[in-house]
Parts: sequence; structure tokens; C-alpha cells
Amino acid sequence: MVVCTVRGNAPVNYKYIKWWIKLADIIWVNSQQILDVLSTKFQIPVSKMLLQHNLVETNARSDSYKKGYILHVGRFNQVKNQMQLIRAFTQLDHKTELELHLVGEIEDLSYYNEVLALIKAKQIENVFIHTKTDQLSDYYKNAELFVLTSKSEGMPNVILEAQSFGVPVISSSVGDVAKIIFAV
Repeated sequence: MVVCTVRGNAPVNYKYIKWWIKLADIIWVNSQQILDVLSTKFQIPVSKMLLQHNLVETNARSDSYKKGYILHVGRFNQVKNQMQLIRAFTQLDHKTELELHLVGEIEDLSYYNEVLALIKAKQIENVFIHTKTDQLSDYYKNAELFVLTSKSEGMPNVILEAQSFGVPVISSSVGDVAKIIFAV
């Protein structure tokens, strides 16, 4: 049996889909949005697809989180839209009491440099960039709030991870985000 997976709703994820259709017995997708695209745009029968949302471990919420610590996790590229988050951060009252932590690998160096230039132009001292992502749990444990500003997503793991640590989430309404953000 051959199982293929499609994660994320970026056009590049559909580049070889016609080839996958011929090979795969089952196509695993992690969001309703992707299932809908595959069934309507590519006429893949729903019976050939398996919708299973991402799974993450549940972690106990730590009382040691840092007050005012706002977290964003995502690769530095235009889709993850860190620029919008930085602009919004500059508009907050009491921003001197807050810290914005941007965690992610540099995928688009040009965009990353634009992010750095915006931080410098706005003279923001309390925005911290972390490009080493091997200890994400430490960032989640410190966070009082998680914010995702993506322009496109499927089922974002980072929201599930933040929730697994009990961190409240604010996100743009993309992909299946509305299905996983809930009030406690």
C-alpha cells in the first residue's frame, strides 16, 4: 500500500499531485481545506483520502510563564507574515512591558532582512528573533500569548503545540484554524 501526504495549502504542495494520484492508494491530508481542494480542483475521490488532523502531546501548563511574553513560531517567509505582527505590536499600549519573540528558521533571506529592517526603522527594542528551533518547548513554556499571522495554512502544528502547553492563541483565520482555536 502506498500512502502519500499533502500538508499545507501552498500551491507548491500540489505541484506533483497528478503523479501522486496514480501512485497512491491513500492520500493523507491534515485539514478539511486541503481535502476540499483535492476533491474539487483535482477530482480526487474523497474515499481515496484520509483526513486526520495533526496530533501533539498534551503538556502541562507551567505557572512559570513570563508575563508579557508574546510568541510567534514560523519560518521567516512572506506567507508566515511576521511583518504584520511587528506592525501590530508597535500599536499596542504598554508595549514597553511586552516582549515579542519570533522563532523560526530563515527560509527567505530577503524577507528576513526586511523584518530586521522594519524592527530597526521602528526602533523596537523588545522584539527578539530566535532562528535556532531545536528547543521549541522552552519558548512555549515561557509564552503568555501565542500569535499566528499567516496568510495561508492548512492545519498549523504551532497552534496545536501552543494549546498543548495551555497558551492562549490569536490567529489569522486561514485554513482549519477556526476548527482548532477554542475558548476554555
